Amino acid sequence: MQIRKWIHNLKHHFLRGFREVFIHHHSSMEFRAKLFALIIAPNEKYAKCEAEILKHNSELIYEDKTRSEALINLTNEYLSKINAPNGLGIDQLVADIVKDLKEYRRFATKIDINLLLPIQLCTLDDDDALYQLRILEFLERRRAEIDPFYTPILKGSRDVALKVQQVKH
Repeated sequence: MQIRKWIHNLKHHFLRGFREVFIHHHSSMEFRAKLFALIIAPNEKYAKCEAEILKHNSELIYEDKTRSEALINLTNEYLSKINAPNGLGIDQLVADIVKDLKEYRRFATKIDINLLLPIQLCTLDDDDALYQLRILEFLERRRAEIDPFYTPILKGSRDVALKVQQVKH
């Protein structure tokens, strides 16, 4: 059993170092990881709830277990960078996402509010939940600007905020 764990860790570190070479469509996966990190980061108590949703969503996005795990690991790397002193800030992450959307307009279809919204349910602090809602609204507006066929689901912030509060309490 110990050897399996060692091999798994070696594989993770190898893929981390050579992700761009060995993972097909790496830039798309990295964009998705930025989205998940952006919505998780405001909740300072990142825990089991977010991890389970991230795992479930990564498996929905990628049927291949290696790609699913790579998305989870990449998201966790971004979260570590955000939480590190003098690390990547949320504002910088937003700027990176905007830059990616300008450079690769097809990434707009990767913004799936239905996958990101459940993460907000893990947030216990109302201020953090509201901040996450604003991030979701921002992402949805960006997608709607680029994708003419997209129909927004967050029609009224107050309605969504009330629904989130009802589910939590």
